[in-house]
Amino acid sequence: MLLVAFGDGEAVLELGIRDDLRQQHGFVPGGVLSYAAGNALTFAAGTKVCARLITAGFTIDYLRPAVGQTLRARARVVRASRSPDHRRGRPAAVPRGCHRPGGALSDRRKAGLAGDATSVVLQAAGLGEADALRVWVLIHEQADGTWGAGGQIFRYSDLVALVGKPAKEQAGA
Repeated sequence: MLLVAFGDGEAVLELGIRDDLRQQHGFVPGGVLSYAAGNALTFAAGTKVCARLITAGFTIDYLRPAVGQTLRARARVVRASRSPDHRRGRPAAVPRGCHRPGGALSDRRKAGLAGDATSVVLQAAGLGEADALRVWVLIHEQADGTWGAGGQIFRYSDLVALVGKPAKEQAGA
């Protein structure tokens, strides 16, 4: 990856697309796109906020398949702040998302997932436990039969069979 523009709240990164970076249909997969986007965001924000900044999270909506020989990731700071909430100058609720098959996680495992994600966000933002209720972790339980791969629909029991563990082990303690 090559940093081709950098400074004053902007960054442009370019990555030459090799065949080993393409998926089976010849497109650049979302993981490569988000890797470039996350790095561009960090570089751009680092010019306005602080050099030790990390990207705590972002969302990408893919509009069409990525094709071509060069991937270009552009980022521009719209408003600089040291906190996630630009209006009040202090952190507000920062939602994080996690998708799981319905019934795959017990309440105890959901609480553990929410606790782990909250700790990571608090540490990355330099906040303490007193701010824990400002970080919301959204656990999305997908209805049975709404997972698909390879042109077929998978149910929770199909996913469990693929992993090779009994359903009680997957959902329980």
